[in-house]
Amino acid sequence: MLESLRADPCRFVEALLDYRGLYRFWRAWRSRGTEAILAELSTEGNPQPPGASTGVVPTANTPGGATLLVIDATLPQYDRDAGGRSSFLYLQTLREMGHQVFFMPNDQMRREPYASALEGLGVKLLMGKGLRCGQWRRWLRDRAGQITHVVLHRPNVAKRYLAAVKKMAGMKILYFAHDLRFLREARHYELNGDAFHLREAGYWKKIEKNILSQVDVAYFFSDDEARVVCDWKCAAAARTVPLFPVPIAPASGFPYAQRAGLLFVGGFAHQPNRDAVSWFAREVFPLVRQVLPDIEWHIVGREPPAEIRALAGNGIFVEGVVSEAHLETLYQTTRLAVAPLRFGAGVKGKVVEAVLRRIPLVTTTIGAEGMPESGAVLDIHDLPRDFADAVIRLYRDENVWSARCDTMNTYVAAHFSAEAARRVLEIDIPPVAAVVPAES
Repeated sequence: MLESLRADPCRFVEALLDYRGLYRFWRAWRSRGTEAILAELSTEGNPQPPGASTGVVPTANTPGGATLLVIDATLPQYDRDAGGRSSFLYLQTLREMGHQVFFMPNDQMRREPYASALEGLGVKLLMGKGLRCGQWRRWLRDRAGQITHVVLHRPNVAKRYLAAVKKMAGMKILYFAHDLRFLREARHYELNGDAFHLREAGYWKKIEKNILSQVDVAYFFSDDEARVVCDWKCAAAARTVPLFPVPIAPASGFPYAQRAGLLFVGGFAHQPNRDAVSWFAREVFPLVRQVLPDIEWHIVGREPPAEIRALAGNGIFVEGVVSEAHLETLYQTTRLAVAPLRFGAGVKGKVVEAVLRRIPLVTTTIGAEGMPESGAVLDIHDLPRDFADAVIRLYRDENVWSARCDTMNTYVAAHFSAEAARRVLEIDIPPVAAVVPAES
């Protein structure tokens, strides 16, 4: 927190001067304590000194390509959460398309190895003196004829920069929502009746409607959310893009007979993940163990709180954070994934990861949200008994399990690829060959 304050103290001053935001922080502190404030004003992880290059091969700028300024909460921490991985992959995609990319983190903190990874791609980082406390506006004004697009991520970041960017003519403003935060909060309220989340839903709905009334294009990872904002009749065009624009790799991992256990993956700073694991452990897993007494459930996720750690035992293993190599081993040796989410919004990274790895998955209606034709590849159940029965059936029946894996192969090829992301981006960021040089 102290390092974040030193990096850009004006973020905290702005928060104190925003009376609506300050009142909201006060409500959050009364209801949730200091953790709720830190979640808004800082990001996870500790900054480190600049490190060596990660070995990423730089992508050259192509003459005639666009020049983009991308602003997100922090340097994309691609190995920590789905949002960070998605942001990193889209920066990589833009570079592969031949465009020049500048990236400015809202927290103004250089974190390794993420900074070096972006620089390895040829992304130019904007941090330090001359950019803090609103000085980035001067940097942008000086390049008003050079920057063709400004890309803003997430509502809490976009609302800080949007008004200043709008004053500078000639730049197309694109917005990556990640999810509709108001919808996530509204569903949390519907689940537990806590009025705090109802007020949060109202606050974020106003923010998100205002953002979409001012940007040119909004990208969503979920068709369902794109349809929601279309009903708002805002100025922005709403488009759906894949959560992870990746090359489609062949299925890998061990066959059915050499796999065992259940797997949940998700960081516990995210409230829906805490609720999902608690609900599954309390309501579903005991039903599964009645039929499969030796089954094990591995829970992977950063910073599990005390109530999650206390679940360990009786077949439950709370592994916390693991290395990328160990997580990949779990994906290749686990027979079934579970995503028992009861609230949230947008496409869920844990669901996409399981599908990309062709590991059968049981989830809820919320977990499956935004996945096209989700019923073809996911078992979707909201009641504990139905959820448990689906886990037992998929786990015990090799024929059913194998058929689901085969269906996933076809599904992944149709709905998830870097090429699919490029096709959508090229609507708003013209491909290099289509860019017409300005007249001299």
